[in-house]
Amino acid sequence: MDSAHLARYRAARLGLLTELSALSPPPQLLRGGLELTEAEAQALAARRALHPLLHGIYSIGAPTPSLRGWAAGLLLRPASRDALMLHRMTAAWLYGCAPPPRLVECSARRTTTHKFHRWEESFVLRRFTGYSPFEDLRCGPVRATTPLRTCADLALHCTGPRADLAIATMLRAPGLGCAPPVVEAALAALPRAPHRADALARVRRLAPGP
Repeated sequence: MDSAHLARYRAARLGLLTELSALSPPPQLLRGGLELTEAEAQALAARRALHPLLHGIYSIGAPTPSLRGWAAGLLLRPASRDALMLHRMTAAWLYGCAPPPRLVECSARRTTTHKFHRWEESFVLRRFTGYSPFEDLRCGPVRATTPLRTCADLALHCTGPRADLAIATMLRAPGLGCAPPVVEAALAALPRAPHRADALARVRRLAPGP
């Protein structure tokens, strides 16, 4: 990232975090540049006293889906949080199954006319995908696809070793409801899935052994 891009990134990040201070995030969250300097936050993270979450936002204690949701919510203005749903690798990160995303992946319905503020554009990747109310889960101030739909989406749409690792982690994670037979059933139930057979084979390949 060159100096001009870095300056825009820092201005956008500080602008959003300052504007959205009214969100009153949980006391377990600290924002580098606000509650403490970025250098102090990085030093504490190096000593494992803080846990890095997303773009200079840290948690005191082990991260949870709700705390990760708050971290993502601090980079989205209220209209964006209401109109968009986090999905794919960003949702996998929310559930502790993928590394922090560089861009927060959001889904909007094709009929949505929502526009991002220029600050948000540094942090967000938007797609147009429709989800049912049964695939919608609240994590802090944001909405995300459920673990089951997230795992199915990864198998269908996300390629590469990082996506494979996220799928394998979700298939093994207790409490997420992503056992391989359940994910296969979810894939089979999707009305439009051009690469369904490949996704099913991928889930079987990444599933834990007997």
